[in-house]
Amino acid sequence: MSTQQINILLVDDDPQDRRLVEVILSKSYTPGQYYMQTASSMSETIQFLRRDDYDVILLDLNLPDSKGIETVQTVHEVDSHAAVVVLTGLDDEEIGIEAIQKGASDYLVKGKYLTNLLVRTIRYSLERRRMEEQLRKHREHLEHEVNERTADLRKVNEQLRNEIEERKQIEQELLIAKADAETANEAKSEFLANMSHELRTPLHCILSFASFGIKRYQSAKPEKILDYFSKIKESGKVLLALLNNLLDLVKLESKGTTFTFEPTDLHRLIQSVMNEFDAMLLERNLSLRYDALDFEEMVTLNADKIKQVVRNLLNNAVKFSPKGGVIDIEIRHAGNAVRVCVRDQGPGIPPDELETVFDKFAQSSKTKTGAGGTGLGLAICREIITRHGGCIGAENKPDGGAEFFFEIPLSTEIHMENQLSFAGATNNVAYKQ
Repeated sequence: MSTQQINILLVDDDPQDRRLVEVILSKSYTPGQYYMQTASSMSETIQFLRRDDYDVILLDLNLPDSKGIETVQTVHEVDSHAAVVVLTGLDDEEIGIEAIQKGASDYLVKGKYLTNLLVRTIRYSLERRRMEEQLRKHREHLEHEVNERTADLRKVNEQLRNEIEERKQIEQELLIAKADAETANEAKSEFLANMSHELRTPLHCILSFASFGIKRYQSAKPEKILDYFSKIKESGKVLLALLNNLLDLVKLESKGTTFTFEPTDLHRLIQSVMNEFDAMLLERNLSLRYDALDFEEMVTLNADKIKQVVRNLLNNAVKFSPKGGVIDIEIRHAGNAVRVCVRDQGPGIPPDELETVFDKFAQSSKTKTGAGGTGLGLAICREIITRHGGCIGAENKPDGGAEFFFEIPLSTEIHMENQLSFAGATNNVAYKQ
C-alpha cells in the first residue's frame, strides 16, 4: 500500500449502513487511496484495533455489546491516536458534544447529508489529527529542550555551589593558616624575648664582674679577685646550661635527634641517677626515699634520655624542697605502661600553672624568684617522654608539695604503636633487642 493510503475501520452492525459508507468512499477515493476494514461488534472492534493501526474509525454508538457514549470511551481507551468519527441515527446535539468530550473527532448523523459530509469530515479529522500530532511532538520537543536547559542550569548551579564551597573552604583554610602564622609569630616573638632576657642576665653578670676585676685588679685583695672569677664562672655555667638546654630542645622539636630504644632495667637506671645527688642531698640535709613496689620488668626506652628526665625532675625536687625535707621516688605499673613519680615537700604549684610549667621558659610563680633555672628543663622532659609515646604531668599533693610523674609503655610492641601515632617521630626511632 502507498504511504498516503488512509486506513479506515468501519464499526456498524447494520449491513445497509455499512454498504452506504462503502459506496460514499468508493466514489470519493480511488482503490489505492484508502483501505477499509469492517466490524459489527465492540469485541470484534477491539481485536482489529489491537492487531492493526487505523487512521480513522467510523463508529456507530449502538452495537450489540456496547451502547451510547460508553462505545466512544472504550474505543478511545484502546486506540487514542486514531481519529474517531461518530455515525449515529440520533440527531442529538448533547450526545454529539459528550462524544467529542470522550475523544471523538466529530459527530455525524446518518441521512441524506452523510454523502456530502463524510469525506470532508474524514479529511478534516485527519488534518486535525496531523496538527495535533505535530503539536504533541512540538510540545515534547519543547519539554525536552526545557528539561535539557533545566539540567544544564542545575549542573551550572551545582558547579557554582561547589565553587562557592571550595572558595569558602579555601578562605577558611587561609584564615586558619593566617591565625596559625600569627600564633607562630607571637610564639617566636615571645621566645626571642624570653631568650634575650635569659641570656642577658648571665652575660650581664660576666661583664660586670669582669669590669670590676679590670678596674680593681691592682687595689683589690686576692680574695676579692677570686670572688669575681667565681661569680664569672658561675654565670658562665648558667649561660652554658641555658645554651645546651636550648640546643637539646631545638633538636627534639625538629626531630633531629635519633632515639635508640632497648630493653633497660629501669630500677637500676633510677638508682644510678639518685647516686649523682648524694652530695647535694647531704649539703641540703635532704632525705631520699625510693619505692619500686616490686617492679622488676625490663622497659624499652632510651636510657640516656630517660636519665635526663629523671635527673631534671629530681633536681627540681631538690631545689624546691625545704631543708630537712624528704623527696619520694616511686615506680609502679600503670596498665601496659610504667609510671615514675617524683614527690617533694616544697611550696607546690598554683593549679592554673600545672600545665604551663612544661612550656618553654615557664617557671611557677611560687618558685621563679628563689630556685632559679633556665625554664627549659620541663619542656625538654615533655619532648623526650612524647618521643617515647608516653605522657608527663604534675599535680599538687593534699598534704603539701608537688608531684611530677611520667608514663611510658612497657613493651616494644605498644611502644611502636604509640610511635606510629606520633607524627614525624618514626623516622628517628631505632630499636635494639
